[in-house]
Amino acid sequence: MNYADSDVGSLNTVLPVFSIEEVRPSTAHRGQTVYLTVRSSKALAANPAVTINGVPTDSVIKDSDRAYTCVWKVLPEDPPGNAVIIITGEDPLGNGGVLNDNTSLVILTPGHGLPQRAWPVLIILPLLGILALFNRRKNATRGVYLPLVLLLAAASAFGELPQVSNVRFSQGSDGAGGTKVDIYYDLIAPNGPCTVAVALSKNGGEDGFIYSATAVRGDISRVDTGINHHIVWAIAEDYPNEDIPNARVRVTAEEAFSLVFMTDTHVDMKCSEYNLQSMAEWIIDQEENLNIRYVGHLGDVGDNRGSGNLTAMLQKARSALQPVMDSGIALSVAIGNHDYEPPGSRSADAFNRSDTFGLDLYEGTFEQESEGPCLDPGGTINHYSTQEIYGRPYLFLTLEYYPRDKVLDWADNLVRNQFPEHEVIVSTHAYLNEFGNLSASTYVQSAPGPEYSNSGISMWERYFKYWENLRFILNGHFINTPRQKYLEQTGAYGNVVHSHFFNYQNWGYKFGSLYYVTESGLNQAATVKIFTLYPASNRVVIRNYTPSAGKEIEAANPNTHSLVEMMR
Repeated sequence: MNYADSDVGSLNTVLPVFSIEEVRPSTAHRGQTVYLTVRSSKALAANPAVTINGVPTDSVIKDSDRAYTCVWKVLPEDPPGNAVIIITGEDPLGNGGVLNDNTSLVILTPGHGLPQRAWPVLIILPLLGILALFNRRKNATRGVYLPLVLLLAAASAFGELPQVSNVRFSQGSDGAGGTKVDIYYDLIAPNGPCTVAVALSKNGGEDGFIYSATAVRGDISRVDTGINHHIVWAIAEDYPNEDIPNARVRVTAEEAFSLVFMTDTHVDMKCSEYNLQSMAEWIIDQEENLNIRYVGHLGDVGDNRGSGNLTAMLQKARSALQPVMDSGIALSVAIGNHDYEPPGSRSADAFNRSDTFGLDLYEGTFEQESEGPCLDPGGTINHYSTQEIYGRPYLFLTLEYYPRDKVLDWADNLVRNQFPEHEVIVSTHAYLNEFGNLSASTYVQSAPGPEYSNSGISMWERYFKYWENLRFILNGHFINTPRQKYLEQTGAYGNVVHSHFFNYQNWGYKFGSLYYVTESGLNQAATVKIFTLYPASNRVVIRNYTPSAGKEIEAANPNTHSLVEMMR
């Protein structure tokens, strides 16, 4: 199972808080006696229980109202390294506190290398490692062999769901006058790093773990196979002043990845490439945290109107986005109506230059061949790329502004014949408008001659409707409010297609200024839309984020929807 539940325990935001005032000595050899001075934040009903590496201390002596001295002798089987000290106790009302400490006492290694008795164990590593997984008492084999066993298990289980086990929690001081819950768990992630969520049950699991834990940090994103993963939960932020004697914690691991899109940066580029740079830098910074697998620009990168120099703007945009490609993240840039020159034409010479968004940008991503990923030799305004993510193949298809018949015929062959098993995600400049309707407009270009182009309506009715594996369509272009719209459509084969329009250009824009500035002083135009997909739970979480402002300016609408149709 991709989740596991803890044993039932007690949670309370007004618990006694324990601290370790002194450990004598703080580094000890096996066989040496250790003295701990422990203090409680409030009077206790009885002496606290203190264990070190799972073994109770030899004695606990009350020194004063809230201070205790504990005596413990390092055992021969205690593993070298940081010892785990657990202190528990209750006040007269039954509110229990817990401290889990692994920094105050270090057990020294006798001599160098492995103890001699460990060498025979290496011969039967897999067996002892599996046994150690079920051994709750820490010993010299668990720390060495269990990670290897987990790795071996992960290698043999590729394609399976993540496996969570050994969930446990304890509560104690956060060191800053508050309380925290330390949650530990083990994980096998057979297909790669996972995203982890925490849920709470207030009655031992009977309520179905309906209470979420949001104030969490630690091992919650990009978590790989391993033991003793640690989450710190500031429980008082989520559930203040509550006594929960039958609490139970569930840890769920899901394989998740993100797709990031931007659009309509052309007005930006008249002034500065700063906003585009801020988005690119943020994407690179968040690559690991969000597991970003694909970045798409939905067109209108530069501006072919007014006094601006389109080629120069596209060159600046290329420089701003190049670090994304250099980082190894898949990048695709669509052409918008402002990227053609002259305006009203289909001439993409400026866009296809080697120093703008021609084939050189995608060097190493794909090779241009007669049957390759670009429709037009030497040009990239219609292209595709593929990826396998968590064992599932994806086709990312980038189409020109109001695509012509020959473009959609080419794409139709890709989707229905060449990649029929791939999940298809389409990026184009115009499709869904700001009112949530398919656009009825077409692109009647003056050069190189009249050629039929497809509106949003005709794209759907003639092509997209019949793409059984089509999942998402993303576009920008439209500039009236609202700034984002969503449309759910059902294809001819019963598949659900999710279409998202968004465009934050001109939002608070003041011509000639360096940034888009609103009355609140925030730069809102340079906004990315983030789609985080959780295939195992059939859902996607959607966010808008403005990197230059360092916050979400306008919430995504919707901020989630199901992906049941992807789970074929």
